[in-house]
Amino acid sequence: MKKCSLFIVAIIFFSCAKIEKSCFDFSPSEPFSGDVVVFNASCSQYASTYKWSFGDGSPDTVTNSLTINHVYRSPGIYIVEMKAGRKDGIVFIEGKPQTKMFVVR
Repeated sequence: MKKCSLFIVAIIFFSCAKIEKSCFDFSPSEPFSGDVVVFNASCSQYASTYKWSFGDGSPDTVTNSLTINHVYRSPGIYIVEMKAGRKDGIVFIEGKPQTKMFVVR
């Protein structure tokens, strides 16, 4: 009887490309309380997930979409933070947080 050997070779490739540009815009630029504010991260590069903190006490939101809507219920000055990230295989790469301050009337 012959002896057989089985060799399994696994090759795992993953990219370590950094998130070179992380940014966002919003509209309208001077919203009123109750308006829908659209945040847009389409200017970010190499990102696939976006974590948003809207600065109004609402829970952080993670999405795969480039845009997200948010409604501010009260007038005030808010600081919005967005962290862009990407999962490469088993490694999660996160860019530098981007923040913007704006006024809700």
